[in-house]
Amino acid sequence: MAAVEAIRILQDLAAILGTAIVMGFLFHRLRQPPVIGYLIGGLIIGPHGLALVPDSEAVGMFAEIGVIMLMFALGVEFSLAEIAPVWRVALLGTGAQIALTCMVVTGAGRFFGLSLGTGLLLGFVVALSSTMIALKVLMERGELDTLHGRVSIGILIAQDLAVVPMMLAFPNLGDQSHLLGWPMLVGLGEAVVLLGGMWYLGNSLVPLVMRRVAATGSRELLFLSAMALAFGTAAIAYLLGLSLAVGAFLAGIVASESDQSHQILAEMRPIRDLFSTLFFVAVGMLIDLDFVWQNLGVVLAATAGLILGKALLISGLCRAFGYAGRTSLAVGLGLSQIGEFSFVLARMGTDAGLLTSNQFSLILGTALLSIVATPLLMVSYVPLYGALRRAFPALSRPLPAGGRQPHATGALAGLVDHVVICGFGRVGRNVCEVLVRHNIPAVVVDIDHTVLLEARSRGLATVYGDAANLEVMRQVSLPLAKLLVIALPDPIGTRLALHHSRQINPRLLVLCRAHRTQDIEALYDAGADQVIQPEFEASVEAIRYTLTALGYTRHQIDLYTTEIREAHYRQFLDDFKPQEVATIWEALGKQDLEWLVVNPRSEIAGLSLADSAIRTRTGAAILAIRRDGSTIANPEPDTSIEGGDALLVMGQEDQIRMLEALVNPPIKVRTGGLE
Repeated sequence: MAAVEAIRILQDLAAILGTAIVMGFLFHRLRQPPVIGYLIGGLIIGPHGLALVPDSEAVGMFAEIGVIMLMFALGVEFSLAEIAPVWRVALLGTGAQIALTCMVVTGAGRFFGLSLGTGLLLGFVVALSSTMIALKVLMERGELDTLHGRVSIGILIAQDLAVVPMMLAFPNLGDQSHLLGWPMLVGLGEAVVLLGGMWYLGNSLVPLVMRRVAATGSRELLFLSAMALAFGTAAIAYLLGLSLAVGAFLAGIVASESDQSHQILAEMRPIRDLFSTLFFVAVGMLIDLDFVWQNLGVVLAATAGLILGKALLISGLCRAFGYAGRTSLAVGLGLSQIGEFSFVLARMGTDAGLLTSNQFSLILGTALLSIVATPLLMVSYVPLYGALRRAFPALSRPLPAGGRQPHATGALAGLVDHVVICGFGRVGRNVCEVLVRHNIPAVVVDIDHTVLLEARSRGLATVYGDAANLEVMRQVSLPLAKLLVIALPDPIGTRLALHHSRQINPRLLVLCRAHRTQDIEALYDAGADQVIQPEFEASVEAIRYTLTALGYTRHQIDLYTTEIREAHYRQFLDDFKPQEVATIWEALGKQDLEWLVVNPRSEIAGLSLADSAIRTRTGAAILAIRRDGSTIANPEPDTSIEGGDALLVMGQEDQIRMLEALVNPPIKVRTGGLE
């Protein structure tokens, strides 16, 4: 019998994994999160579908392992550094969001005759959002580095962390006397003491063990040690009256303190993905399709209420913490679904008798629809914000950040021929650094109050606000500006900022950062003068370095990289013919081009081109002279050469080096001082 049971479990696993592969591939091609495919796949093969796996309990053990793996990975990956930039809204805002959600859901549950424990459990389930889904959508849209992306990540981390106290409170939910009285507080106190003791022992012992294991150089031993830590701590926590999931999370926190945490996470990630996939398929198998179909109106109403309620609550809290309306709306819509750990809590509630099978099916159906709707909601937040802004103009006005009213700083009134930088991220910082070094006036526009403090410390004028807002762009003197650099990490915000800048000053030079190749054409069509894509530029520099290491000449490298750049960017401009560039470069043969700066000590400083006899002495030719910001192309023989001039020279490598020694002679040292 044991052999028959084992074969049946293997058959069930084969059906589950095969379904997961097919559905995961299908939803990947549909550019949807695979977890949706896993849930639907479980529904198809489960007892309420084709019954290929008639007994969902047969894989229950693997689902439990999936929960342990998810919680352990959460502990290893947990980092306060990711919350730090947005800690107010992440910690205080998330705490308020969970508390308000539990109050509303519990109150509604009491109205429908649910017990206090069941209502509170439903509040926990509804309050949590899906980290997998939200991160997937943000990554595909290139919005992880945007302000609403950072705020979303901070809230998601805080929500995941809140799962731990929820699970600590779970054993008391079934007894109302425990829930409302001292037993609840005593139970939480005991859990804190036990967790503290386990934390102390683990923090002092585990890093030592992990160092010894890592010193062997065996990846297998490190992996086995991590798994032993996860399952061992989970088992100890269970024996002490806590849940397996809480113990696994604590094990992950302990492991994260070791120097081997990144390797541990890398080693266990495939196992985590395997068992978490089994968990989501197993959850899908529990969905009663007949119940959902017979109560489709209730499921749709619950889904609409969930999305609307969470979007309004999270958006309102973000707005209250000083974030702009567009950012707040994007965060609210992106986190309006039910999360992975909601499934864990709902399953635990069903096993404990707090939820009926119909209630569980209602939760799963609502969760599935809310997850499917998330990508569509994220696409619609821009037009939706535009409609709301027209109806409620106050949404476009930024609120105070950090308790202080934001305002423009620096001498904005006297700025002329300045550069406006929208976005003080990595690209914006580097541009500003060059401008400051050359004493070029600049104004920084950003919605993140923290980064503006850094910009002000560098002496830059700043304007707090959303660069995608027309009224904010009116504050930076665009009619008098010389250049606008839009370096926002948000594709939608970039296009809006470009559109508004063209309304204010149609003749302004505008440089835009593109996030994806498909954004380049849209930005050129919208009026950008130049578009760059930082990730593509990094690949060009990698090509340049590779060719240099392989011994290619500077001319050859310039030829190849120019062709690559023009093929990538200029294909989007109707009046550009990239083959002409290649033809010009090919006409140069083996000649190199280089800019050389004339040292005032040079013997040719003050002479004309004819008198300097550069061509006769070195063989190199002067194609252009750059002086005081202007360029003299094809200079005449009587054109003088002055100290500080930049000469564009053409010639072979040895010819250019001879000319370089002439225009910038080395300092000779002799006894008694410099000559």
